[in-house]
Amino acid sequence: MYCQHCGAVISENVKFCTLCGGTQNKPSKTVPPDTNSPVSFSLKINDPAFAKYVKNTNRWSAIFAVILAVVSVTGFFIYGETGSEMENP
Repeated sequence: MYCQHCGAVISENVKFCTLCGGTQNKPSKTVPPDTNSPVSFSLKINDPAFAKYVKNTNRWSAIFAVILAVVSVTGFFIYGETGSEMENP
């Protein structure tokens, strides 16, 4: 027998799927459900804490990129002023 929610193979007399935890209200078909449905989809993707995590990650990535750009430009400028190999325009 197959789970009505995720398509996992389960025993005949179970009330809950051991993989997804979905309830088995009625007897399911003997063939697996549609294979075009998303596999490993989690409802936690809509969690506000996850959205906040993604927003903070993007913010810190942008801050790091700006700091890295400023440090590299400043480093090249200082090296151009102090080194004898290249001059600043």
